[in-house]
Amino acid sequence: MKNFVIQNRKIFVTTCVAVMLCVVTVLHFAEPQDEQIPKLNLPAVGNIVTANTRVSIADAAESEIDNASQSLAVYRLKPVNINQEKKKIEDLFQVSSSDIGTFPTGNTLSDGTTVGIDAQTGRWFYQKPIDFDAKEGTLSDADAIQIAEQFIADNNLYPLQELGDAKVGTTSTGDATQGTEEILRKNVYFYPEIAGKPVYGTFRICISVSGTGEIVGVDKFANEYTLVDADVEGKNYHEVATSLSENEYTLNAEVAPSSILVDSVSDAFYADPESEYIQPIYVLEGSEENQTEKYDIWMDARSN
Repeated sequence: MKNFVIQNRKIFVTTCVAVMLCVVTVLHFAEPQDEQIPKLNLPAVGNIVTANTRVSIADAAESEIDNASQSLAVYRLKPVNINQEKKKIEDLFQVSSSDIGTFPTGNTLSDGTTVGIDAQTGRWFYQKPIDFDAKEGTLSDADAIQIAEQFIADNNLYPLQELGDAKVGTTSTGDATQGTEEILRKNVYFYPEIAGKPVYGTFRICISVSGTGEIVGVDKFANEYTLVDADVEGKNYHEVATSLSENEYTLNAEVAPSSILVDSVSDAFYADPESEYIQPIYVLEGSEENQTEKYDIWMDARSN
């Protein structure tokens, strides 16, 4: 077990050379090039200070890192026709093109509705203001999921078979422990996988449903994607150790523990909200010594 402290004739000949250079140039830019893919920008979580967190990697996890590094890929969101996407939003929610603002803040209309789109990636959202006086009763989770899936299918937002299992959250007032909670809407989340692996970051669809079954919010942050590079060189064990020592990672925790023993490593993807690329990451899972709480560390999986 090893410990680490977390702190790029003459005319004829000339013509041939020029043609060959053109061909080489075309081929160079036609093939996916690793250096053309921007460095992954993983978020910082809260104001966590991890400089004094000691990370130990179990011997078994060392081989998991090297195994994961052999099968990494990079994807990119397909370009969208921004006018078609805007037309879809207009038709769905009876808004005009001028009403649609720029992602991520969008534009707030006179009735409090907020709507926005990202011209580069096609991510868009529509949110009606929360009605805190709603007294419509509550949909079951099953009904909310059915309504959300039907809305997605009817409007061709995403292939249903690729959505994955839905997760349901609520927007509510009051306190459930005191019996005063009133659920105002059900939020149905879908997190599509890529190549059977989870995608973290902004690659999801959320459909918000009122107590009467009305669609009151849509976050469409997952779109069609294409393979960019199927042969990405991944960080090996020693590069992972270096990244840990240089604080090149994200710790998903509210408070940084004094130490973490990493006992499991897997690969996944991360969708940067400011980029069209979906890039591979390592998920290092472990716990503090003599504790049961689990911690996840996200790290760019691409070799430097």
